[in-house]
Amino acid sequence: MNTLLHLMDHPNSIRPLSTVVDLAFEIQKQSSCEQLIWSLSTTSVKEYGKFQISGLGLDDSLEQRSYRKVFATLKAQMKASKITHLATYGKWSQVIGLAAARFAGIDTRVGFIFDSNSFNKTFFQNTLDQIFSEKLVFFSEYLKREWKKPDAKVLYCGYPDISVSSDLRANVLIHIDDKKYIENFENFTKFVQGDFQFVDERELINGVGPGFYIRFGESKGTYDDIALAMKSGRIPVLPNLGPYSEIILNGENGFLYEPSNDSEVVEVLDHVIQDKDLFLGLIKICQNDSKERFSIPLFTNGFLEIMGMN
Repeated sequence: MNTLLHLMDHPNSIRPLSTVVDLAFEIQKQSSCEQLIWSLSTTSVKEYGKFQISGLGLDDSLEQRSYRKVFATLKAQMKASKITHLATYGKWSQVIGLAAARFAGIDTRVGFIFDSNSFNKTFFQNTLDQIFSEKLVFFSEYLKREWKKPDAKVLYCGYPDISVSSDLRANVLIHIDDKKYIENFENFTKFVQGDFQFVDERELINGVGPGFYIRFGESKGTYDDIALAMKSGRIPVLPNLGPYSEIILNGENGFLYEPSNDSEVVEVLDHVIQDKDLFLGLIKICQNDSKERFSIPLFTNGFLEIMGMN
């Protein structure tokens, strides 16, 4: 009987937790293996359906850099729980968790890298290279290039589909990732016919309806932001930077503009809002594209293949 451990840094980190729980539920449908979800931090336990997030309470040790204590605790817990497969999510779980797994005799170890901003490249990349270089998995081709890992695997995250309101008034909903741009953008909107309502991250995640998802300048978001936006019927309007051009085909499933020319955003909004058929057509394309690319079953199949459990 295989026992798969999902190890993360902190359960309150929305991105990894939602991804791990969705993944665990899908694996449960496809595999008979036992699954455990642990967090290095917090001693509290959270229930998510049939899964619970077990906190190991090692926050203080991490803050005090008592890595040996964390390492020893993890190694002992892994052996006691008879872990056979390990997937890690987060910088500490990868560096310390993967090392503990190796010394606990766990052969199948996979580290997932969500983004590059959470890692100190000098320390973490060198450490990961020494501990575990052959099974790092990146959530985009862009990250794989940024980390200079040409042979690494890429696996797009899977996210639940979102029920979208068909109310056409929803075309006034705008999500802007950085609030400092809102005042500037409100000045832009006087050149576009229509009223605008700005929504925050919670409304993006909950999917309040179709509209636009906008990032300005050199801002680099994450792929789950784009996935959630597209699934909720938001048409992405993003700077033409490396990570975005991998997902967005300009004019087909969203729009790319030159970072130095924010006025292109106004032109795009004006063009789309004035054409009802174009607006509705792009919303449908965004949803269909995101269902195919960011599918939970597809993500699970890729995960099980990488783990050698399919």
